[in-house]
Amino acid sequence: MALLDMSRKKGLDLVACHVNYQKRASAWRDEKILKDYCAKYEIALYVAYAPDFDGNFQSRARTFRYDFFLKIARLKKADQILMAHQRDDYLESALMQAKRGDYSTYYGIRKVSFYKSLKIIRPLLDLSKKDLEHYCLLNNIEYGDDETNFSDHYTRNYIRHHDLKRLSNKDKDDLYQKIQKIDQKLLKKETDYLKKYAHVHSYSLKEVLKIEDLRLFLDIKLEKHLSKAEYQELKRQLLSSESFEYETKKIKLYKEGDILTFVKEEPYNYLLRSSEVLKTPYFETNPTYKEGYSAIHLEKDDFPLLIRNPLNGDKIKLLKGSKKISRIFIDEKVQKSKRKLSPIVLNKRGEVIMVPPFRVKVGYLDKTPNFYLKNLLIKR
Repeated sequence: MALLDMSRKKGLDLVACHVNYQKRASAWRDEKILKDYCAKYEIALYVAYAPDFDGNFQSRARTFRYDFFLKIARLKKADQILMAHQRDDYLESALMQAKRGDYSTYYGIRKVSFYKSLKIIRPLLDLSKKDLEHYCLLNNIEYGDDETNFSDHYTRNYIRHHDLKRLSNKDKDDLYQKIQKIDQKLLKKETDYLKKYAHVHSYSLKEVLKIEDLRLFLDIKLEKHLSKAEYQELKRQLLSSESFEYETKKIKLYKEGDILTFVKEEPYNYLLRSSEVLKTPYFETNPTYKEGYSAIHLEKDDFPLLIRNPLNGDKIKLLKGSKKISRIFIDEKVQKSKRKLSPIVLNKRGEVIMVPPFRVKVGYLDKTPNFYLKNLLIKR
């Protein structure tokens, strides 16, 4: 409530989101406090009611919560949200990580992080819970206490009541500053790794195994914080002699021989209305010949061309029948890491007329070439 009031007073264009987990009697009280405040100041409010979750409640509740925030952000064409985590939350998270012996690229809670495409900003991390309670009392802002916070059922609550409660405000300030200094060093290391490795996608296995902090490297390249068990299993596969594929929500890792390739396999479509110059991360086109380009002859009624990545079932008509694009890649020994993003060209009628640099549809090389395309993923 303190964050909402502060944001309103700053004149921000606000939309409020609230998740009711329906797990405690005071849940509806908290919802009413928020509804009354938003009605008073004419702030749009969206409420989601969580279902019963099987398994790990905390993990499933977090996913439900952030998916809801992302949905509303997209609806309102917003690209960021404000969260009210404060200093005590930060310290609790850091101590939980330390107790578990977690490997981390950051301790506590980041001031800025991302959930999918949603930017999350936490502007209150320098303030304590007591500071925010004082703000609410001073500004006559009603708020509610979650009674489940008073039990020791969760590890976080135990840390709050037994570890942090013993510390004075000065002790908490000192601990906060100490962890901040550690985090600044970790952030610098992460930033250095990002600068060094972010724009390189293929590596030799020997090169990767020499990296000082392999776990940080893999976290960055896979865009995922690996658990200890995930990291150990992945390292075991890296050290084995076998090829393999490893997939996260965003990235796919291919180990082919002694080459590691990290690929973001997002579909793409480019429309060409004429024989023009076009440069993309996957291919380049040109109306005149350039070295390394594949050639084809086009008529006016072939346009507009669609250039995209292959889909399951795509075929091209050749002199002796049709052939699946996937089969062409296998026959040509194309690396798996390059098959799903390699470009193919379709004419206006949706026919595949070119699989550069390997095949051209029957009839499309009967005349002098007038269109050229270079596959940037495959060298021949």
